[in-house]
Amino acid sequence: MFELFAVIVNLFKLLVAALCGSLIGLRRQIPDPGMAMAIHAMLATAACLFMTLSYVDLLGDPFQTAAAVVVGTSLIGAGVIIAHRGAAEGIWTAVSLWIAAINGLAVGAELFLEGGAIALLAYFIMPFSNRKSMDTNV
Repeated sequence: MFELFAVIVNLFKLLVAALCGSLIGLRRQIPDPGMAMAIHAMLATAACLFMTLSYVDLLGDPFQTAAAVVVGTSLIGAGVIIAHRGAAEGIWTAVSLWIAAINGLAVGAELFLEGGAIALLAYFIMPFSNRKSMDTNV
């Protein structure tokens, strides 16, 4: 019975991470908004799964797992910034991906309130990334 409860909790964490990641990706104004939602949801869900696995001692220390997720997401973000040649759009995309990963880590650590709060905060901040004054190179 206890194992079934743990499975249900873990599936709930993955669902919450996917929803929070989708909420973060919803505000990215790219040619295909559905793709942005899917990418952010997948990244948040993967980070959540890594953190969940580290808590059940399959991956070891949760701090090392979190560090690995941050480094991996930072490399993805660096690639996005390079692909956009340092434009503000690339920086905002990299930041939103990084926030989605951190959100997934928080939900994976069962910090649901904090994960939901950062997703809502990102959702309301993202519209400011679309201002014309942000279209210059940084």
